[in-house]
Amino acid sequence: MSVNNLILLIALCLLASNAKSKVRELAVGKNEMESIYLKMGKSTVLRFNEKPRKVVIGNQNYFNVEFIDNDVTIQPLGKTTTNVFVYGEYQTYGLLLSVIEHDYYDDLVVIKRSFENVTKGSPIKKTSKSKQKINFKGKVGGSLSVTSENLFYHDLLKTYVLDLKIKNISQVGINSKEVKINLSRAKHLLEGQKIVFEKDMIEKDEEVRARILFQSNLQSLSLDVMFKDARWSQVIDGKYL
Repeated sequence: MSVNNLILLIALCLLASNAKSKVRELAVGKNEMESIYLKMGKSTVLRFNEKPRKVVIGNQNYFNVEFIDNDVTIQPLGKTTTNVFVYGEYQTYGLLLSVIEHDYYDDLVVIKRSFENVTKGSPIKKTSKSKQKINFKGKVGGSLSVTSENLFYHDLLKTYVLDLKIKNISQVGINSKEVKINLSRAKHLLEGQKIVFEKDMIEKDEEVRARILFQSNLQSLSLDVMFKDARWSQVIDGKYL
């Protein structure tokens, strides 16, 4: 066998090997939508570092979804493209599902999310706290009602987590991107805070969750929720931190 033929044979073997390699790692950013490639008659497993709690698919009639521990298994029922949001205990992942015909689909995708911006600065020397109820409720003009749900500290991420329920009490749908939520102390915004909504559009009479990740010491905080020209504020006592 000539050298050229040998090189060609090796190249073909490597190409065939890569074609069969359908396991990959995927880093999903907070403001990014990454693609997952599916194929008719095949199941694709999405594996997360945390246990998924809820999956919302844009066109759910064309996909079969199952939960197994930290995995979400998706099988397409038709050739279409849609978006999907996976809600975990601490993070939310936005993905695009594409059903393709060739063999470069995903068998297993290990999905990760970076919280580098959340955990910058000095570590908080504090032990983990279990979820605790924190009770407050208010209204942002005639458009939104805000209800507290949980407040806890995640030792691994070195960050606090505040869960809120946001309900649309107006007569029209509201885009969550128009809702501004801030945590501050002495009128100074906390650095590195991250806000994640359960979904983009909040329909009339619909209630969705909003999650705030932040760093803090034991001092009290001010929570501000704003929509257009309306604002509602609530003090969070330092005893919860």
